[in-house]
Amino acid sequence: MKICIIGQSKRLKILENNLTCSGYIVECIYTQDDLANYIDADLVVLPIPTLNKDGYINISGKENISPNELINKISPSCKIISCGYNDSNRISVDLNERDDFAYLNAVPTAEGAIYYAISSSELALDESEILITGFGRVAKILTDRLKGLCRNITIAARSARDLSYATALGYNTIRINELYNEANRFNIIFQTVPSPIFDERILGTMNDKNTIIELSSKFIGTDIENAKKLGINVIQAPALPEKILPQTAGNILTKCILSIIAE
Repeated sequence: MKICIIGQSKRLKILENNLTCSGYIVECIYTQDDLANYIDADLVVLPIPTLNKDGYINISGKENISPNELINKISPSCKIISCGYNDSNRISVDLNERDDFAYLNAVPTAEGAIYYAISSSELALDESEILITGFGRVAKILTDRLKGLCRNITIAARSARDLSYATALGYNTIRINELYNEANRFNIIFQTVPSPIFDERILGTMNDKNTIIELSSKFIGTDIENAKKLGINVIQAPALPEKILPQTAGNILTKCILSIIAE
């Protein structure tokens, strides 16, 4: 099987090495300039994440290339693996939609988030008031890792199901629409919700004693500019696995791609 990897992040370089050691023929495309030729492979791995903030392929180069431009260069019979992008006209797999990738990736995300929390605070985690917004896959793994380090963990969520689940696990809970009256008391906030949460109204109740660690990579949940004006410390931490633990991130990606091949 011939596999083509597009991109040159640390995670993808580890993937390249792992797949080569597993006996696969691996070709790599590092820049937009290398995309001039037709891509003839059995499997193509697009950049992780696939698109940049402007909607173009997340690969270095002088010009922006749209997803359609890239897809047209790939053999129609080739399976495409992406992250945050899907093409209904092609045989494709979006890693973001796979639980195996999301849950495994949540582990280094949680560890990286805890690292940032410890580095940014003068208080031990055990003395801190911790808030986690959302109770999805990342938040669940994060609370599991934090529970041995913190006594005061509160989950803020919208759905009764998530709030009930968090309560059953022994965490404090509040509804997201209650944050206006509650946010200020938390010195460390892990923000995992991919929609606006900390807007001008809620940020106006907070101060420089509050730190927000923004973990959502698809849609930022914090109004960064307003937070800066108010002196609130915001740590933007998307794609944490690659930033903090690239070897682990590469190994997780390899495991998921090998599972896709086996399937």
